Parts: sequence; C-alpha cells; structure tokens
Amino acid sequence: MKTTVSLGQRRTAVFALFFLPGLAMASWVTRTPDVRDLLGASTGRMGLVLFGLSVGSMVGILCSGPLVARWGARPLIAAGTLATAAGSGVIGLGAAAGADAVVALGLGLIGLGMGGGEVALNVEGAEVERLLGRSTLPAMHGFNSFGTVVGAVGGMALTAVSFPVLWHLAVVTVVVMAVLVPMIRCVPAGVGRRTDSGDGTPARASARPTVWREPRLLLLGGIIRALAMAEGTANDWLPLVMVSTAMASTPRSDRPCTRSSRPR
Repeated sequence: MKTTVSLGQRRTAVFALFFLPGLAMASWVTRTPDVRDLLGASTGRMGLVLFGLSVGSMVGILCSGPLVARWGARPLIAAGTLATAAGSGVIGLGAAAGADAVVALGLGLIGLGMGGGEVALNVEGAEVERLLGRSTLPAMHGFNSFGTVVGAVGGMALTAVSFPVLWHLAVVTVVVMAVLVPMIRCVPAGVGRRTDSGDGTPARASARPTVWREPRLLLLGGIIRALAMAEGTANDWLPLVMVSTAMASTPRSDRPCTRSSRPR
C-alpha cells in the first residue's frame, strides 16, 4: 500500500535530516582530546588520524553528483546518514581499543557520509523550497548548525562528568539511526535523478559544460575552499589546542589522569 507524504512532512524530514550530521560532527569534536588521550597519540599521529576525515569528505563530495544523477537524492541521503552514524560508533570502538587506524576509519566514514549525503540533502531541500514557493534552505542549513549546538552542549556535559567516549558515541549512533528510519520514508524517490524525457530511464551525460572557463564559478570555488579549510582546521585542532593549553597552565598535581599522562 502506497503511503502519501504531505509537503509539510517532507519539509520536516529535511529539517531533521540536516540536524543529524551536525549532531554527529559536534559530538566527535567535543571528544577529540579524550580520543587523543585514549590513543596516546602525538601531534603527528593525531594529524594522520584526522586525515581520515579529509579523505572521506573529498571522496563523498566528488562522487555525490554522479550518484545523485544516477540514483536520485534519497538513496544517497540514506547511505550518507548511515555512514555518519556508523562512523561515530567506529570512532568510539577505535578509541576504546587504542587503535589509530580504526579511529581514522570512523572519521573517514563520517566524512564520506557528510560529503555525499549533504549534497543530496541540498538537492532535496531545493526541491522542497521550490514546491513551497518561499525561501527555506537557509532555515534548513540553520538546523544543521542547531545540531552542532546540541551535540556540542551534550558533549561538553558528558566530558565534564567523564562519561566514556565509547558509550557517548554509541548513543549518538543510536539517535541518528532512530531519527533516520522514519524521516527517510518522507523523502520521495527520484528527486535529482537525470532522466530522458520519454521513458524515464537514466540519460547519458551530455557534453560537459566548460565550468573551468567561468571566472565567477572559479572565484566562488576559491572562497568556499578557503572557508572549508578554516572550518576544518578549527574543528580538528582547536579542541586539542584548548585542552593542551589548559593542561599546561594547571599544576601537575591537579591534572586529571589520562592515558598519556599516566606513569609507564
């Protein structure tokens, strides 16, 4: 039996799906220092671990366009959110086991899910905005930021009470999955899919536009790249810098006992 989804339900689903990546990302960011301590990682090793997020993000972003054109936005939204949820859990497992490679894998899954899934989410959001007939995408993006606020506040509170990283990120995984399952049902299939005008089968890509010759597009790309580098650097390193600075200014006898500071 086919279920009819109203435009209001569809809009609510997009808002909720934008919320989830922000929640997962902020939850990881707030526990970065704890993960570093559980791994006993140096700055160089931590840089390699964090590189997993960059690799996953680039793969997701580069693959998202062709995949949306081939399959539509809905499967990519579902797969991306699943990868983000799984990545949170994998990071928790890797941190508990003290395994750098596992944490890097988890970060790669989060990057892959966010890089690919959020492109598809914007395609779906733009279609909902068109059907509503009013500007809605800025508010949808605002819900991504709202997710980061909720994740950050929750992460700070759990860090303050020394809640285990593994269980924190496991809860995030469960929450993301619990929201995804009902919300993805409200996203119709086929949005963003490239089809022929006749029988609805996927069309072959036509001649590619000369995008590399468009100065305004290149300028926008450069601005976005700069902003992404600034945001990514801040997300990756500011929590570590802040905690390390606080630890350096705290008398040794008052410092919490972490894996890296315990006597060998």
